[in-house]
Amino acid sequence: MLLNKHSSAKKEIKLSKESFNVGKVLRISGTIIDAQFCENGAPAILNRLFILRSENNDSSVYAEAINQHRAHSNCVNVEVAQHLGDGIVRCIALEPLDGIKRGLDVIDTGSSIM
Repeated sequence: MLLNKHSSAKKEIKLSKESFNVGKVLRISGTIIDAQFCENGAPAILNRLFILRSENNDSSVYAEAINQHRAHSNCVNVEVAQHLGDGIVRCIALEPLDGIKRGLDVIDTGSSIM
C-alpha cells in the first residue's frame, strides 16, 4: 500500500512479475552465486539483489522487497561483484544461503547496498 501525499487514503498498486528485472540462480558455490538475467538486463556491479527462497512467489513479495529497500523474510541479500557475459552476473552472498537452490528467482533492486 502506498500513501498519496495529497490524501490520507491508502491506494494499492498492482504490479506484475514483469515489472521487475528478474533472473534465475544458475550456480551456487559456497558464498558465490551466479545468476542469469536477459542478455541486456544484467544488473550493474555493486547492485543489491534478492534471492527468493520459495518458488511460489507473487508480485507482492517483489514489490515489498523493492519498495521497502529491505529483504522480505523469504529473501537472501546478495551483491553483484562481476559480469561474466551473456547476462550472467557473479554475486557475493551477504547472509547464509540456507534454502537457496538453482532456478530460484533473483530480483534486481536497481540500487546498491549503501
